[in-house]
Amino acid sequence: MQKMFYPESVMVYGVSGSPNNLGRNTVENLERFGFKGSIYLVGREGSELNGRKIYRHIEDIDAVPIWPYFSFPLKPSRT
Repeated sequence: MQKMFYPESVMVYGVSGSPNNLGRNTVENLERFGFKGSIYLVGREGSELNGRKIYRHIEDIDAVPIWPYFSFPLKPSRT
């Protein structure tokens, strides 16, 4: 349980530069609330976010993140 609630590193999958991107918001919240570990970003377009590299593929990361976080694009349901 310790590693789940206090991970040394996390990977956020689904990150893009879009302001409404859930992965981006997750990374920014981790930074804002002072997460002390390593944060690895993965997104299909690559690029950078706040000075952090966004990897295009999980295999490109040189380390093994302890806790993966996956964000998925959500569409509102039809009403």
